[in-house]
Amino acid sequence: AVVSTQSTGHKIYPDLDVLSRKISNTMFYRGVDPDILKFMVDRSIQLTPTGYQFSYDVRLRYPALIRMTRDVIFPLIQSWSTPILYLVASHGFKEFHHPSYEEGMRFLQEHGNVQLMELTGPHHLHMTHTAEVSAPIIDYLNLNDRPDTPPKDFFKGL
Repeated sequence: AVVSTQSTGHKIYPDLDVLSRKISNTMFYRGVDPDILKFMVDRSIQLTPTGYQFSYDVRLRYPALIRMTRDVIFPLIQSWSTPILYLVASHGFKEFHHPSYEEGMRFLQEHGNVQLMELTGPHHLHMTHTAEVSAPIIDYLNLNDRPDTPPKDFFKGL
């Protein structure tokens, strides 16, 4: 039962379970393990004076020192000489057919150092299909382990 909306435009639900179920059924959370899903959904719910509403996790959105717009990210990628593996979920942002997403995908396809790979699964593919995600990453790293790269133990971490 929706009681109202606030300035964010998001509906307010008096029952937390109803909102949680609604969020968990969106394309971004479908297929995620319930234990992980609870953590993710909890970050996306805001308590208001009249109930609960969906809210983006501010840690994932703003503020940022550099906004990764096309004017920032495209030249950055063009400046890299290292090979790039870009994994995309078949049931994620791709389904929106948003012009900026499609523009980005065209750019990546035209960039010589980028290998695009689409994997079947939801937006949070790295959480729901870990073996399917890790296998091409491992293969890609092994293929690109060239003699001119630093030895595996060169980077000791931070």
